[in-house]
Amino acid sequence: MNTYAGLHARYYDVVYRDKPYVHEARFVDSLIREAGTDRGRLLDVACGTGRHAAEFAALGWSVTGVDLSEALLEHARVNAPGVRFLRQDMRWLDVPGQPFDAITCLFDAIGYAVDEDGVLAALTAFGRHLSRGGTLVIEFLHGAALVRNAAPLRLRRFSLSSSGDELLRISQTRLDEARSIMEVEFELLELRADCTYERWLESQVNRYFAPTEMRALLERAGLTLRRLVPAYTDDGEVDESTFHVLALATTQ
Repeated sequence: MNTYAGLHARYYDVVYRDKPYVHEARFVDSLIREAGTDRGRLLDVACGTGRHAAEFAALGWSVTGVDLSEALLEHARVNAPGVRFLRQDMRWLDVPGQPFDAITCLFDAIGYAVDEDGVLAALTAFGRHLSRGGTLVIEFLHGAALVRNAAPLRLRRFSLSSSGDELLRISQTRLDEARSIMEVEFELLELRADCTYERWLESQVNRYFAPTEMRALLERAGLTLRRLVPAYTDDGEVDESTFHVLALATTQ
């Protein structure tokens, strides 16, 4: 399983500061409510630094967030002080206070379980924590778009302070199409105005899926796929240009 640590955890909210968490949380909330689930208890799996969890709480949900990275959870407890956060592996969830009316697993985190057994274990755990008639929303990487359009090398630069401190993040991506795996090597450099620096290397592996594969895995986990939606947009259907897909499922 992937974890964020070092510079990657320290500056996670800097790297993703332009991510529209408010819009995404409201979009997911609308899907859940359209499925007939009222706002109640929500479990946000792989919650990261708690930015989605904070927005769900602001919408009226009673939120619990879980993540494998304690470094990210430290930020989450600051970003969303009214939310309960726990360190847990999605494959072996055992969250006190279950069941939940809704469960979310966003930002393609379901792919961190990597192999079929791991993904199936995570989905089964989600179903076990979901109340009868509850709703699950999963965001996953869409294989058809990724294989056609993945960028093998990317460099991003972020300002850290008015004094000139910067963060550079270099990512090198390789696809293993036989296993439907995306492997990413990250190099992060914190460049300080006083000419000192800190370097961090991190590898992550994420699985991508075909919609038919996700449907089959959900069914094996005892869940029923209700809808597939291009992530966070009401425009169009899932096609080969759709990088991120939301799967809406319920208990069988």
